[in-house]
Amino acid sequence: MITSKTNKICKLVNSLKMKKYRVECQQFLVEGTSSVHDALVAHANVEFVCINENYTHGEDFGHVPVYQVKDEIFASMSCTKNPQGILACVTMQRQEIPEKNDGFYLFCDEVNDPGNAGTIIRTADACGCDAVLFSENCVDIYSDKTIRASMGSFFHLPVLDNVPKEWLCDMKNKGYRVAGGILDEDSLDYTEADLVSPIILVVGNEANGISDAVKQMCTQKVIIPIFGKAESLNVSIAAALLCYEVRRRQGSIDR
Repeated sequence: MITSKTNKICKLVNSLKMKKYRVECQQFLVEGTSSVHDALVAHANVEFVCINENYTHGEDFGHVPVYQVKDEIFASMSCTKNPQGILACVTMQRQEIPEKNDGFYLFCDEVNDPGNAGTIIRTADACGCDAVLFSENCVDIYSDKTIRASMGSFFHLPVLDNVPKEWLCDMKNKGYRVAGGILDEDSLDYTEADLVSPIILVVGNEANGISDAVKQMCTQKVIIPIFGKAESLNVSIAAALLCYEVRRRQGSIDR
């Protein structure tokens, strides 16, 4: 039972709320029943689990150390206002981009909002993407908000950060279509563009869209039409529409 905020486990958990210490320790936090369960099932490198006094779910934690924490101490360790009573410390592991001849990837170019990033990961998981790739200068994919917004999907498919933009050029040379959501005069309606595998869908920064460097690497520029007065779509919504259009073209979805 952890009863003090000076406990070393409590101190470590609270330090991992800050990116500086996540980078230094190469560890991050996962909070909530579903997300911790998914991390365990995926055989992520879970170092330990903390539960509050009233946690009653019957997970099998295997050989992972479990610490029970006084309720008021757990509340200070939690990243949420209404904690579910369970969190885990996970060690980062560098993943490789799966190489496929007919792959389907989602590339995020300087996406900055953690909620958007997590939702994009969740959408990519739902659509069966082979990986989600975040460019340099993107949001920290290991932030608690990103992990929480992914609803466990973070552990269902490869999610990589700091992927150099030149990777797009390499894949284009291998025959991949690189389709970017770009608002230009010569952009095609996304329902008319050639969105079939092998393909990389590219979505951009919330304020500035896709960077000029990445635009040069795109083989197709696509647009999602807006019929009302909204200036643009949220990037996670745009990613969802594009991903499901790829799936529709593959015959996975009937119109």
